[in-house]
Formats: sequence, C-alpha cells, structure tokens
Amino acid sequence: MPYCALSGQIVPNGLYLVEQENPQKVVKHFGVLDIGNVLSLAEAEPWRPVVVDQAPPQLRSQWLDESRANWKIIGKIVDEVGARARLREAECNPLYDLFGNNCEHFANFMANGQRSSPQLFAGLMLVAAAIGVYALAKQRTLPLAR
Repeated sequence: MPYCALSGQIVPNGLYLVEQENPQKVVKHFGVLDIGNVLSLAEAEPWRPVVVDQAPPQLRSQWLDESRANWKIIGKIVDEVGARARLREAECNPLYDLFGNNCEHFANFMANGQRSSPQLFAGLMLVAAAIGVYALAKQRTLPLAR
C-alpha cells in the first residue's frame, strides 16, 4: 500500500535514503525509510512507514509519524534484497561510532553496500586545512627587531 505523505505526495512501497536537517547542528542526519515493511522488521506494520537510522548509542527504528523529524527523500534504494541482508549485517555491529559507523555510514551502507560519510570527510578536510593555514602563519611570523 503506497504511503501518502503530509505534502500530498504518494510514495510507493520501497526503501528510500532519507535525510533531515537540524537547525542546531551543521550536519545532516541520515536514515532509511521503509514503506511497506520491505525490511521485514518484526514490529513493523505494512501500512505504517518506519525510519531505520544509526543514532547514539545504536541502531534504532521508529515510526515515521512519531519521529518528530522532517525527513526528505534523497533517493530510492534499488537493491532491496541486498539492503535486507545489509541490515542483518549492521545489526551485528549496532553501536554508533562517529568515524566508522555514524548515521551517514549506515544509510549509505544500506543503500549501496559502502560505508561512506562525505560529511565527515569534508569536515576532516576542513580541520586539516585550518591546521595547515595556522602552521604556515606560525612559520611566517618574524621575530621583532631590537
């Protein structure tokens, strides 16, 4: 049974990569939207969409209408059979880890089998660049003449 979003948009059964923006944070949060219980979650009802995401301290699933978040669909997960298998694999290592198992790592792993976090990579590159600029500025400081 397709899902009718609050916007009036009809979303067919399936798995979707979703994100939400948080005004208090500079990063986005990611998850997987399951419409129609494609993931075969034991507690899910086929007519009620579920969001599965990685949040401290571990994996969680919550009803879309109770998640109190404005989730935005950013893509459809085509390999639903693979995604089901990857969820079982993720459940073996459910603990949150900012550098290796954050929400974006989990959602991308579910979507395409690769744990990646472009946000984390960009953030680390920004920190590295700032350290580099600071180091260069420190080297170019000339001693005061006496």
